[in-house]
Amino acid sequence: MSASDHKLVNQENKDSADIITWREFEALRNEMRREFRAQDDVLNEKVEAINQNLDTTNTTVTTMADQVMDIQRSLADMRLAIENLTAQQQQDDDEDPELQDDAHNARGAPRGWAPLGRNGRGPDEEDGLGKPKFSIPKFEGGADVEEYLTWELKIEKLWNLHPYYTEDRKIKLASSEFDGYALR
Repeated sequence: MSASDHKLVNQENKDSADIITWREFEALRNEMRREFRAQDDVLNEKVEAINQNLDTTNTTVTTMADQVMDIQRSLADMRLAIENLTAQQQQDDDEDPELQDDAHNARGAPRGWAPLGRNGRGPDEEDGLGKPKFSIPKFEGGADVEEYLTWELKIEKLWNLHPYYTEDRKIKLASSEFDGYALR
């Protein structure tokens, strides 16, 4: 060590507590460098971990954005397909003569709606003149108009309770109950 090394570093302050030697200064400086390097290494590791997390997050966000775009394209394709099918169905409905009437039947129910009867089944369909599940009043009248009109009102009320019979079937069933003078 040279003589200048032993000189006092701080010559402004002559107080003995404030005076340090050059060796003490170098030792303090070296210790501070080691501490700074250690803290720098820790900070670098943390920054690297944050960068890796950021890269992972960016990759995930990019993947999700691509998936959202794919979903939006699929939805657009589905909407277009639905619009095409709806237009085609509308065109088919317009061409079908059976569907030219109102979208609802006579009872106000939408097309395709069928009421369910007992046990979850639709109305019982009877073919020909099979016996209905209700009794039709007999008409044994003669020339009495009042008696005929009373019988006809009863029949009309009965048909209002059972609207599933066709007009032809109603006539056949009602006429099967004529008796006596009404048949002549």
